[in-house]
Amino acid sequence: MRVFFFLFLILIGGCLTKGYFSSSEIVTKNQDVSLVTADCVRYLKVKYPPAKTSIYFNSVYYMSSGEEGVLSRALEKELRLSGYAVNSTKDRVSGEIPMGFTFDKIGGQYYLKLVFGSKYQMTRIYELNSKKVFVPVKHTNIRL
Repeated sequence: MRVFFFLFLILIGGCLTKGYFSSSEIVTKNQDVSLVTADCVRYLKVKYPPAKTSIYFNSVYYMSSGEEGVLSRALEKELRLSGYAVNSTKDRVSGEIPMGFTFDKIGGQYYLKLVFGSKYQMTRIYELNSKKVFVPVKHTNIRL
């Protein structure tokens, strides 16, 4: 039953975001998002090779609490280290592919939806373990 609930949430995922390419998150500074950012980059590489892809990532870096967005900064850093050209300014350049994400808590688990261009989405469910590291939930698939 729990699986069906999360599948329902994934199907209505578009309704949970502020805008198609805007970003939102609820991560705090003491939580480790390294596995989340590695997942995002690994699956982007399948269709969009580094050094050949320019990304427009005008992310919301400050959450409603006024704190800097931990996942936003970590994802931007991981993309750059992997060889992607990332534009995080307010001015989009022709040829850049827009990207945004939602990372939100649903019950005791965390839902990630990454939107990249008009044809690519990734969704995955994570849990926060006792070491404050976000880890993928077993038996959940990534939807591409």
